[in-house]
Amino acid sequence: MGDKIAIIGMGAVLPDAMDLSAYWSNILAAKDSIKDVSDRYWQIEDFYDPDPTARDKSYSYKAAEVSPVLFDAIGFGIPPKVMESISVEQLYGLVVAKQALLDADLIGNQAKKFDREKAGVIMAATVGKSAFALSRRQDIPQMKIILKNSGLPEQVIERIVERMLAAEIEWNENSEPGFLANVVAGRIANRFDLHGTNCAVDAACASSMAALKMAIHELQSGDCDVVLAGGVNLGFDLHRLYLLL
Repeated sequence: MGDKIAIIGMGAVLPDAMDLSAYWSNILAAKDSIKDVSDRYWQIEDFYDPDPTARDKSYSYKAAEVSPVLFDAIGFGIPPKVMESISVEQLYGLVVAKQALLDADLIGNQAKKFDREKAGVIMAATVGKSAFALSRRQDIPQMKIILKNSGLPEQVIERIVERMLAAEIEWNENSEPGFLANVVAGRIANRFDLHGTNCAVDAACASSMAALKMAIHELQSGDCDVVLAGGVNLGFDLHRLYLLL
């Protein structure tokens, strides 16, 4: 149990920082990355209320938002036609994993040799937000009943439903793996040919620490010689903001 653990590479995408170098520069500059929540997530005028007891409202509209990344779908072996079905958590996970593996010289032109059979991936992750977008399609039958009971003509109801369905992503064979938390780790392992322990952990705000603890255990037990461990959380959906406040 006294074996030493070495950190040989790191990567990160954080608010106002696309890598660790930019993040460190922000720290030195005392940069404040807490801003108004982007309207890409929700409209402040629809859901903000300074009263904490207001029903179905958030009394905060501030957060630290991670910037979009340029994602090379082909470079990561993902067909562009299935991109819509994959949660952004999985995509960011791939980007940050590549940063860490490059930093450790485990991939790239000068890559060191290592036993890929004993190289694991343990990620802190939750269900991707595409799951919530897909679940809204299941609300359509109930919505049709509400509209019908409100006295709307059938043809009007059908037009409303068509517009609602057009605004949401569709279910297909890629939908379920596209939002499952364990697939965040799975895609990384698959893309970078890592065959050791592969799983996702969820311990709420302690999830990344739980991933690190499990990674250390894998190394100390000898099950793995190297482990890529970390976390990804991009949840700014309104229901998550309700829960966090």
